[in-house]
Amino acid sequence: MSTVDFVASPTISQFIRSRKFYAVCCGARGSGKTSGGLIRIIKRAQDQDRQYWPLKWACVRDTRKNIGLTVARTIQFWFPAPYAQWRGKAEEPESCLIVLEARPAVQIDFFGVNSPADHDRFQSYEASGGIWIEEPCPMATNTEFIASGIAESVLATAQTSVRGAPGGGIQVTMNPPSADHWVAQLWQLEGYEAAGEMEAEMGEEQRREREKIRRNSDVFMMPAEENAAERMTPGYRER
Repeated sequence: MSTVDFVASPTISQFIRSRKFYAVCCGARGSGKTSGGLIRIIKRAQDQDRQYWPLKWACVRDTRKNIGLTVARTIQFWFPAPYAQWRGKAEEPESCLIVLEARPAVQIDFFGVNSPADHDRFQSYEASGGIWIEEPCPMATNTEFIASGIAESVLATAQTSVRGAPGGGIQVTMNPPSADHWVAQLWQLEGYEAAGEMEAEMGEEQRREREKIRRNSDVFMMPAEENAAERMTPGYRER
Protein backbone atom coordinates (compact mmCIF):
# COMPACT_ATOMS: atom_id res chain seq x y z
CA MET A 1 0.00 0.00 0.00
CA SER A 2 1.57 3.30 -1.10
CA THR A 3 -1.48 5.57 -0.83
CA VAL A 4 -4.70 5.80 1.16
CA ASP A 5 -7.65 6.09 -1.19
CA PHE A 6 -9.82 8.23 1.07
CA VAL A 7 -12.58 10.31 -0.53
CA ALA A 8 -13.98 12.88 1.91
CA SER A 9 -17.45 14.36 1.79
CA PRO A 10 -17.53 18.19 1.51
CA THR A 11 -18.04 18.69 5.27
CA ILE A 12 -15.43 16.11 6.29
CA SER A 13 -13.02 17.76 3.84
CA GLN A 14 -13.52 21.12 5.58
CA PHE A 15 -13.00 19.43 8.96
CA ILE A 16 -9.73 17.85 7.80
CA ARG A 17 -8.46 21.20 6.50
CA SER A 18 -9.37 23.13 9.65
CA ARG A 19 -6.40 24.58 11.51
CA LYS A 20 -8.26 26.08 14.45
CA PHE A 21 -7.07 24.86 17.85
CA TYR A 22 -10.51 23.25 18.40
CA ALA A 23 -12.10 21.38 15.48
CA VAL A 24 -15.47 19.75 16.14
CA CYS A 25 -17.27 17.35 13.79
CA CYS A 26 -20.81 16.31 14.72
CA GLY A 27 -22.86 13.78 12.77
CA ALA A 28 -25.07 10.73 12.97
CA ARG A 29 -23.73 7.19 12.96
CA GLY A 30 -22.22 6.25 9.63
CA SER A 31 -21.41 9.82 8.64
CA GLY A 32 -17.66 9.14 8.35
CA LYS A 33 -16.57 11.39 11.19
CA THR A 34 -14.22 8.83 12.80
CA SER A 35 -12.44 8.19 9.50
CA GLY A 36 -12.32 11.95 9.02
CA GLY A 37 -10.75 12.38 12.45
CA LEU A 38 -8.05 9.82 11.65
CA ILE A 39 -7.24 11.31 8.24
CA ARG A 40 -7.12 14.79 9.77
CA ILE A 41 -4.40 13.57 12.16
CA ILE A 42 -2.47 12.09 9.22
CA LYS A 43 -2.81 15.29 7.19
CA ARG A 44 -1.54 17.39 10.08
CA ALA A 45 1.49 15.10 10.39
CA GLN A 46 2.19 15.44 6.66
CA ASP A 47 2.07 19.22 7.02
CA GLN A 48 4.45 19.20 10.00
CA ASP A 49 8.24 19.46 10.03
CA ARG A 50 9.59 15.90 10.10
CA GLN A 51 11.83 16.71 13.07
CA TYR A 52 8.72 16.39 15.27
CA TRP A 53 7.78 12.90 14.02
CA PRO A 54 6.32 10.80 15.44
CA LEU A 55 3.70 13.24 16.63
CA LYS A 56 1.96 12.04 19.77
CA TRP A 57 -1.84 12.10 19.87
CA ALA A 58 -4.09 10.99 22.69
CA CYS A 59 -7.37 9.43 21.61
CA VAL A 60 -9.82 9.69 24.49
CA ARG A 61 -13.12 7.89 24.87
CA ASP A 62 -15.22 6.67 27.79
CA THR A 63 -13.51 3.25 27.79
CA ARG A 64 -10.64 1.65 25.92
CA LYS A 65 -12.97 -1.22 25.09
CA ASN A 66 -15.14 1.19 23.11
CA ILE A 67 -12.00 2.49 21.41
CA GLY A 68 -11.27 -1.10 20.37
CA LEU A 69 -14.75 -1.35 18.87
CA THR A 70 -14.60 1.93 16.95
CA VAL A 71 -11.41 3.93 16.45
CA ALA A 72 -9.11 0.90 16.37
CA ARG A 73 -11.18 -0.74 13.66
CA THR A 74 -11.10 2.46 11.61
CA ILE A 75 -7.29 2.61 11.87
CA GLN A 76 -7.00 -1.06 10.90
CA PHE A 77 -9.17 -0.46 7.84
CA TRP A 78 -7.13 2.46 6.50
CA PHE A 79 -3.71 1.38 7.80
CA PRO A 80 -3.31 -2.40 7.90
CA ALA A 81 -0.03 -3.97 9.04
CA PRO A 82 2.79 -3.12 8.62
CA TYR A 83 1.66 0.50 8.33
CA ALA A 84 0.15 0.39 11.82
CA GLN A 85 1.98 -1.20 14.76
CA TRP A 86 -0.10 -1.97 17.86
CA ARG A 87 0.51 -2.34 21.60
CA GLY A 88 -1.93 -3.93 24.02
CA LYS A 89 -4.89 -6.26 23.61
CA ALA A 90 -6.79 -6.16 20.34
CA GLU A 91 -10.06 -5.45 22.16
CA GLU A 92 -8.47 -2.80 24.43
CA PRO A 93 -5.45 -1.34 22.60
CA GLU A 94 -2.91 0.82 24.39
CA SER A 95 -1.34 2.58 21.41
CA CYS A 96 -0.82 2.50 17.67
CA LEU A 97 2.20 3.71 15.70
CA ILE A 98 1.39 4.74 12.13
CA VAL A 99 4.15 4.62 9.52
CA LEU A 100 4.33 7.15 6.67
CA GLU A 101 7.18 7.55 4.18
CA ALA A 102 8.78 4.43 5.68
CA ARG A 103 9.20 6.07 9.09
CA PRO A 104 7.10 6.43 12.29
CA ALA A 105 4.92 9.51 11.79
CA VAL A 106 2.08 9.39 14.32
CA GLN A 107 1.73 7.65 17.68
CA ILE A 108 -1.84 7.46 18.93
CA ASP A 109 -2.17 6.57 22.62
CA PHE A 110 -5.59 5.39 23.80
CA PHE A 111 -7.25 6.52 27.02
CA GLY A 112 -10.49 5.46 28.60
CA VAL A 113 -11.64 8.02 31.18
CA ASN A 114 -14.55 6.36 32.96
CA SER A 115 -12.84 6.29 36.37
CA PRO A 116 -10.71 8.65 38.51
CA ALA A 117 -7.68 6.41 37.94
CA ASP A 118 -8.08 6.66 34.17
CA HIS A 119 -8.44 10.43 34.41
CA ASP A 120 -5.30 10.71 36.57
CA ARG A 121 -3.30 8.76 33.97
CA PHE A 122 -4.47 11.11 31.23
CA GLN A 123 -3.60 14.21 33.30
CA SER A 124 0.11 13.40 33.14
CA TYR A 125 0.12 13.01 29.35
CA GLU A 126 1.91 15.35 26.93
CA ALA A 127 0.70 15.46 23.32
CA SER A 128 2.93 16.99 20.66
CA GLY A 129 0.26 16.43 18.00
CA GLY A 130 -2.97 16.92 19.87
CA ILE A 131 -5.92 15.36 21.65
CA TRP A 132 -8.73 13.49 19.91
CA ILE A 133 -11.92 13.33 21.99
CA GLU A 134 -14.18 10.68 20.48
CA GLU A 135 -17.90 10.45 21.31
CA PRO A 136 -18.13 12.66 24.42
CA CYS A 137 -21.94 12.42 24.31
CA PRO A 138 -23.83 9.37 25.62
CA MET A 139 -25.70 7.47 22.96
CA ALA A 140 -28.91 5.75 24.06
CA THR A 141 -30.68 2.76 22.57
CA ASN A 142 -34.20 1.69 23.45
CA THR A 143 -33.08 -0.21 26.52
CA GLU A 144 -29.64 0.97 27.66
CA PHE A 145 -26.78 3.40 27.25
CA ILE A 146 -24.05 1.90 25.10
CA ALA A 147 -21.66 4.74 25.90
CA SER A 148 -21.27 6.74 29.08
CA GLY A 149 -19.81 9.88 27.53
CA ILE A 150 -16.94 12.09 28.67
CA ALA A 151 -16.93 14.82 31.30
CA GLU A 152 -16.09 18.46 30.51
CA SER A 153 -13.11 18.19 32.85
CA VAL A 154 -11.41 16.03 30.19
CA LEU A 155 -11.41 19.00 27.82
CA ALA A 156 -9.87 21.17 30.52
CA THR A 157 -7.09 18.59 31.00
CA ALA A 158 -6.60 18.25 27.24
CA GLN A 159 -5.96 21.97 26.82
CA THR A 160 -2.94 21.79 29.10
CA SER A 161 -1.61 18.57 27.54
CA VAL A 162 -0.99 19.87 24.01
CA ARG A 163 2.66 20.89 23.77
CA GLY A 164 5.95 19.85 22.24
CA ALA A 165 5.41 20.84 18.60
CA PRO A 166 3.89 23.79 16.74
CA GLY A 167 0.36 23.57 15.43
CA GLY A 168 -1.11 21.20 18.00
CA GLY A 169 -4.80 21.17 18.85
CA ILE A 170 -7.91 19.37 19.98
CA GLN A 171 -10.40 17.62 17.73
CA VAL A 172 -13.80 16.28 18.75
CA THR A 173 -15.84 13.75 16.77
CA MET A 174 -19.28 12.95 18.09
CA ASN A 175 -22.92 12.04 17.66
CA PRO A 176 -25.45 14.86 18.04
CA PRO A 177 -25.69 15.73 21.76
CA SER A 178 -28.72 16.46 23.90
CA ALA A 179 -29.46 20.15 24.47
CA ASP A 180 -28.16 20.07 28.05
CA HIS A 181 -24.88 18.25 27.32
CA TRP A 182 -21.76 20.33 27.93
CA VAL A 183 -20.61 20.12 24.29
CA ALA A 184 -23.95 21.49 23.06
CA GLN A 185 -23.77 24.32 25.57
CA LEU A 186 -20.07 25.11 25.08
CA TRP A 187 -20.21 25.30 21.28
CA GLN A 188 -23.83 26.52 21.26
CA LEU A 189 -24.98 23.77 18.91
CA GLU A 190 -28.43 23.94 17.37
CA GLY A 191 -31.11 23.31 19.98
CA TYR A 192 -28.96 24.09 23.04
CA GLU A 193 -31.39 26.88 23.95
CA ALA A 194 -34.01 24.24 24.78
CA ALA A 195 -32.11 23.44 27.98
CA GLY A 196 -31.74 27.09 28.96
CA GLU A 197 -28.67 29.28 28.88
CA MET A 198 -26.49 27.54 31.46
CA GLU A 199 -23.75 30.17 31.27
CA ALA A 200 -26.03 32.59 33.10
CA GLU A 201 -25.11 30.69 36.28
CA MET A 202 -21.35 30.86 35.65
CA GLY A 203 -18.84 33.41 36.84
CA GLU A 204 -17.54 36.11 34.52
CA GLU A 205 -14.10 34.52 34.15
CA GLN A 206 -15.56 31.16 33.15
CA ARG A 207 -17.81 32.82 30.59
CA ARG A 208 -14.82 34.66 29.11
CA GLU A 209 -12.86 31.40 28.82
CA ARG A 210 -15.76 29.66 27.07
CA GLU A 211 -16.07 32.54 24.62
CA LYS A 212 -12.34 32.31 23.92
CA ILE A 213 -12.77 28.63 23.05
CA ARG A 214 -15.59 29.46 20.63
CA ARG A 215 -13.49 32.09 18.86
CA ASN A 216 -10.74 29.53 18.30
CA SER A 217 -13.08 26.75 17.12
CA ASP A 218 -14.41 25.38 13.85
CA VAL A 219 -17.64 23.41 14.21
CA PHE A 220 -18.86 21.17 11.39
CA MET A 221 -22.36 19.66 11.39
CA MET A 222 -22.75 16.73 9.01
CA PRO A 223 -25.79 17.04 6.72
CA ALA A 224 -27.87 13.90 6.27
CA GLU A 225 -27.16 13.70 2.55
CA GLU A 226 -23.43 13.21 3.24
CA ASN A 227 -23.88 10.08 5.37
CA ALA A 228 -21.16 7.66 4.22
CA ALA A 229 -23.00 4.54 5.36
CA GLU A 230 -26.03 5.58 3.34
CA ARG A 231 -23.91 5.85 0.20
CA MET A 232 -22.50 2.36 0.79
CA THR A 233 -25.80 0.78 1.91
CA PRO A 234 -28.92 2.58 0.65
CA GLY A 235 -31.63 2.66 3.31
CA TYR A 236 -29.13 2.70 6.22
CA ARG A 237 -30.41 5.95 7.74
CA GLU A 238 -34.06 4.92 7.56
CA ARG A 239 -33.34 1.59 9.26
